[in-house]
Amino acid sequence: MQVDIYINEQQLDTNSDTKIAETRQINDFFDIRDRQTSYTSSFKLPRTPKNVAILQGMGLVANTSLTPYRVHNVNIYREGIQTVFNGIAYFKATTDVFNLYVYNENINLFDKIGDKSLADLNTQALGHDLNIQTWLASFSNTDYVYAIADYGKLDGAIEINYQIPSLFVKYLWNKIFNENGYTYSYAGRGGREDFNPFITGEWNDLAITIDEGFPEAKESIDPEKKLEVNRNIIRNFTSQTLTNSGQEIVVNTVNGEITEYINLLTIFDPDYLNIVSGNQSRIQIKESGFYKIDLSGTFNNNGTENAAMYIEKDGVNLFTISDSFANLQSSFGFSEKVYLNESDELLIKIVTLPENNASAYAYDINLQLYLDNNVTTVNFSSYLSKIKQKDFIKDVMHHYGLMYRRKQLDYEFISFNELLDPLAKYKNYNAIEDNTVFEDWSHKFHKLIEQDSKVGRYARNNRFKYKYDNPEDTFADGNLKVDDQTISDETTLIQRPYKAPSGSATVIDGNILKECIFYTKEYNENGTLKSVKQKKTTPFFFKVKRSIETIEYRLAGSTGAPNPQKLEVPLMSFEDLGWNSIVSKNYNAFSSMINYGQKLKVELFLSVLDMNTLDFFKLKYIKQLGGLFYLSKSIQFTKTGITKVELIKIRSIEKLGEFSDDFSDDFNN
Repeated sequence: MQVDIYINEQQLDTNSDTKIAETRQINDFFDIRDRQTSYTSSFKLPRTPKNVAILQGMGLVANTSLTPYRVHNVNIYREGIQTVFNGIAYFKATTDVFNLYVYNENINLFDKIGDKSLADLNTQALGHDLNIQTWLASFSNTDYVYAIADYGKLDGAIEINYQIPSLFVKYLWNKIFNENGYTYSYAGRGGREDFNPFITGEWNDLAITIDEGFPEAKESIDPEKKLEVNRNIIRNFTSQTLTNSGQEIVVNTVNGEITEYINLLTIFDPDYLNIVSGNQSRIQIKESGFYKIDLSGTFNNNGTENAAMYIEKDGVNLFTISDSFANLQSSFGFSEKVYLNESDELLIKIVTLPENNASAYAYDINLQLYLDNNVTTVNFSSYLSKIKQKDFIKDVMHHYGLMYRRKQLDYEFISFNELLDPLAKYKNYNAIEDNTVFEDWSHKFHKLIEQDSKVGRYARNNRFKYKYDNPEDTFADGNLKVDDQTISDETTLIQRPYKAPSGSATVIDGNILKECIFYTKEYNENGTLKSVKQKKTTPFFFKVKRSIETIEYRLAGSTGAPNPQKLEVPLMSFEDLGWNSIVSKNYNAFSSMINYGQKLKVELFLSVLDMNTLDFFKLKYIKQLGGLFYLSKSIQFTKTGITKVELIKIRSIEKLGEFSDDFSDDFNN
């Protein structure tokens, strides 16, 4: 069989006997990270001069090739038909041949995410000071919201200081895909709201809280000064430029951007300043907290094509002071509050583009840095560090009963209820052609090898669980039963990473609020309130229910009675979010499969074209085996011919026989 291999769009030499075994598979039920990636077995390529050149000298004595330290894009063709699309190649030890293997399909998103948490997402634009204006404005937000609930300190009127912000699930989901360079879509037959969760009202309303209450505001209203620095200097580059380390060197021509990291002079608290090398002054944060940055001064653009100034953190521009200073002298002023962690480092950077082989400018800069925790400032990057992005994606898929596949940069999803039920019903949509439901593989069947009544590692009682403030609670847990007396009694199938909110004793305008404990109260001996302490917790999962209610609200410590107001408010709701409700809605077809399905290992005649068009999102009809099947375990394909495959028989509902007169006998065998 002719095999053509392209690495980074360059064709490699192969031998006539080059063999590559491809394993095709898709994410498993409930194990979306454990079995998701298609791959090839290790295979060999000859050490021809062409291959050595393409691989940058790899394999030669004393070579310095970076090829084995990099991942590479690979496409594989068999008999002119592509079977591996945009795979990722890894090299093993080189012998008298090159040894490599290729991962394909469902890998890149989780590979990029790694161990990133939700706190690693760029949520800087959502930062805000918590006051009455921002609290009320959040009611109509689509990114974050202050959903009204009892967070542990709710006595009479709502004290907004003791309310908690939450992030919408849709916002976080979109953020993860966008920041990693991917899109997503629903790949079902009808694409209707019946099965596509991404167009439902619930998708817009699901949210998770942050994981910690706010600290008590300090009594002092004066922020503590931490750093005051300045610098006044004239720059004139005609035959010299700056290196990355800040050294001025002589050059033939001054072209390309010139980057200067300003060497600051400190007036107060020099421990915050560290001059690393040359002209680089790094402001090193000694204490985590909210910092106010005030930067002002003048800039003289005496002769540059363009000049800009930034505040940089960890190699990334944190703030832009100006992206284009005007000619001659201009004044600037900048003030911003940002959450900084201990050991964070800030630099002030000027970037100029020379004009006529010269760059001339001058500046007079003053910077003040204050630790300012007096006002509750919310920066979402300081929360949710324990929730991994991949666990967040996995939980959404569990919630809706979804599977996925990757097509280049798009992740396509389909629900269990639609994939596993050939008679899936759609509102106002009945004209479903057979070829959109299944593929007839009867002519590919060769032999039945093994038949098993157990389709997975399930128990008689499969538990779906939440976490709780009270560890003894189970009110939101659910069960999926399997009618098989020969398997183990019970197992936990899904453990949600969030808590379920319980009911509060507090009622607002006839609404019983949900309770999530973010604050605990301490009392004096006479029973009066002594203090309120913040509490670290696990985020709570809920949906926002908007309704017109009459509420009273104020800032904590305010005097005078607040005036009741009638507003459309976001209430925290847990309606239909218990696992029993979710299982009954999103797992019907899945339940039927693991209760009454069969697992079969068979031999099929598969061709290169079959591998090119392989679709895990379509059931397979095999007349000889009497029914429709889900293509389950991995397909190990080497060449056109007999291939071993694992199938799961689908017996979705009693009226399968109504699906087609031609197949009625087969479906009910």
